[in-house]
Amino acid sequence: MMMMRFLKAVIAASAGLFAAGAANAQTALPNGFTESPQCVVKASQWEQPAGTSTLSLVSRGRGDSSFHYQPHTILSWYYGGAAAIHEMDDMTASYFLNCISKGSSEQCGLKKDNKVAKAINKIRFDDSLSKSDRKAIDKYFGQKPPASAIRYAATELGLCFGDDPGQPTIEEIDFIQVTPPEEDCRQYPEMVTQRFINVSYPDGLHRYYLPWKASFQAQLDAGPVCDRPVWVPRQAVDNLAGRRAYKSAFENRPVAERIEGLNGCEIAYGVVTMGLTQQGGVARVPDEAIGWALRYEQAVIDNELCPVMSQSLSDWVQAQPLTKFEPAPDPFEGFRNRGPSSYSMEGWKAYIARVMGHYETASSPQITLEGDVCDDYATFLVEQYYANPGVSDPQSKFLFDTAFKLDFSQRSAMCVAVPKWSFASYANKRAIQAARREEANRKMAQREAFMASLKQAADEANKWKPTYRPPASEPRCYRTGEKVETCFYN
Repeated sequence: MMMMRFLKAVIAASAGLFAAGAANAQTALPNGFTESPQCVVKASQWEQPAGTSTLSLVSRGRGDSSFHYQPHTILSWYYGGAAAIHEMDDMTASYFLNCISKGSSEQCGLKKDNKVAKAINKIRFDDSLSKSDRKAIDKYFGQKPPASAIRYAATELGLCFGDDPGQPTIEEIDFIQVTPPEEDCRQYPEMVTQRFINVSYPDGLHRYYLPWKASFQAQLDAGPVCDRPVWVPRQAVDNLAGRRAYKSAFENRPVAERIEGLNGCEIAYGVVTMGLTQQGGVARVPDEAIGWALRYEQAVIDNELCPVMSQSLSDWVQAQPLTKFEPAPDPFEGFRNRGPSSYSMEGWKAYIARVMGHYETASSPQITLEGDVCDDYATFLVEQYYANPGVSDPQSKFLFDTAFKLDFSQRSAMCVAVPKWSFASYANKRAIQAARREEANRKMAQREAFMASLKQAADEANKWKPTYRPPASEPRCYRTGEKVETCFYN
């Protein structure tokens, strides 16, 4: 019924509504901006910081969820001209730079220009602009934003650009008027503007929600608006209806679906837990149920059989309604997530041994390690933490995460319970690394031997080379006959 009332709340704008809007029209600001029910920006958001010459939309810090730098800057530029760009603060400049820089993939409906981006980057770092920088900004921002940039900003801020022909219609950005149901009056902004995971919105429409929420919340703070229609994205309304339908179906699912896949002990533990928290219409829990629940938790943690339940307790459990039954959290997961009772070496060893004992089976036995092998195995686990950030196996994730959390001096605690498959993986990894080192060493030795052989060959060649003697400066003469003498220089 409530769903029908909500869907019927989606209405078209009536002539009376437009007449009322005209009667309550706001006076334009000096820069020409006028508030509109279809624009999330309010007149009170425009400021003229000290030392500036024009009104601008200014962020109130990183926590200001109503301010989105790119679309708000485009709106400031529309009403303030190039002066709004010259006078924007460093944070705004750093975000708006992405709209202009060719190195950024962000598309804001503006032509990329690295010369202008360089000038804006100087504003970002509060550097002085040169004459060329100012000229580049004045040339680029001297005209109104193009229609593509106005459309980009409108998909997030609504219709804030007056009668500009480049502004899309409210139908083009797929907004509709909704009168919030009376029971949802105060919560409606939160309900409609929740971030929807895995839902794609065209033209960045999903980024509209936070500024719209802040604007509508401000209206709520000023007085009730339950009797007035508001403009919201159609897809937000559709998703709200879908979430409500899912919630209703989940809350009213049959008992068979609620207990599907659970054994008797898990159902009994869930019933006792609901009784302790007074949920689901479960009667007062008998004293013996608390002791049984504690024994059950220890049995689950240690992977043992379910403890025996007395007949009286069994009768009490079976007498409880299951129409609102919800399974209790897994005791083992709770123990594993809580961590050790103390962060001493002994505390870590006891905790790790008990968690790993839960995973041990006949087909997956565990061993202990000591000495240098233990230290190297713990190092291996930390290496695996970085190498496998998205590991899904719970046991592997526990080993990797715990080794990473431990101080270096406490990592040997990981060796109290080492699955044989994990040690085999470690040994195989180290064997591969050793083989690669051996191969590298072999190649290095081979190269060194080759270089040594070249040197030896060179030494051998130089060993029998005749000693060089320079030519004599005077001829050497020998008598070759009674009266004949032969002379030579070489």
